[in-house]
Amino acid sequence: MNGPSARGEGNDLRLRPGEKPTRVVRTMSALETKIEDLDVSVRTLAYLRELGVDTVGALLALPTLEAQPRILEELHSLFDELDVQYEGTLLLVAPEATERAVGTVRERWAAIAAWLEREHPERLADFAPGATPEAITSAAAALGAELPAEYTEFLTLHDGQQPGAPMLESASLLPLAEVVRRHRILADLFPQQAPIDAAEVDREIRPLELSPGWIPIGVSARGRDVLCLDLDPGEQGTRGQVILVVLDDDVRMLVAPGFADLLARYFEEVQTGELDLDLDLEDADAVSLEGAEAAELPS
Repeated sequence: MNGPSARGEGNDLRLRPGEKPTRVVRTMSALETKIEDLDVSVRTLAYLRELGVDTVGALLALPTLEAQPRILEELHSLFDELDVQYEGTLLLVAPEATERAVGTVRERWAAIAAWLEREHPERLADFAPGATPEAITSAAAALGAELPAEYTEFLTLHDGQQPGAPMLESASLLPLAEVVRRHRILADLFPQQAPIDAAEVDREIRPLELSPGWIPIGVSARGRDVLCLDLDPGEQGTRGQVILVVLDDDVRMLVAPGFADLLARYFEEVQTGELDLDLDLEDADAVSLEGAEAAELPS
């Protein structure tokens, strides 16, 4: 097996006559990057820690990387960003889901809860008690929006998750009070509804920095990846679809056609292992939105 190299240059890092050292310097610097300094998801960082490597160079020197599809996809993007090449073997771990969550939100949650009780009973405590009808009505009024019925049905069962608890796209579901608070803060951060590069945006979503019709129902540990109910979809979208908004990037991605579909996908991914239920909440190290503001997000 060959070692890590600059993309397209094999293992020869020597300069040819007249060649400038810029690329070599960048590559060697990338190889020395600490694993803890990488801008990756909580899930992928936990995976890298388990490998026992401390730098990108040590990671690239491993003969085999065996991981879930989402982790391998993120590592591929990371290697491209760092301009390095992994020359070992990538092995995809993708077990099949044996059960499905179908029917109403309540029926889907019943199937999920029964599976969690059997396989990961400690994770049931991640989900908070349900919200009262009065709290749901008050939140909808504060948001100035009629919330989708699938979402409000879930809220009567569980008003969000514990901070750092696993949900799709490395996010945790927020309690209603936090949904309202973050919606207000995001409106202050992105008041202009400025257009962004449509190439980075799924066709179901309007290519904007932010829309007031995007209701933040979940947030990642780093505070910049936000799951939103999209009440202002693009022409090919559906009201109530769930989207991922990356606040410090132009990525706007469709996650699920609706909240019930979000639950179905969650159930599938906890069974296949793409969503890691063994991750400690302490590892998630949940970050507040104020921390995201401090990270010099565009205004």
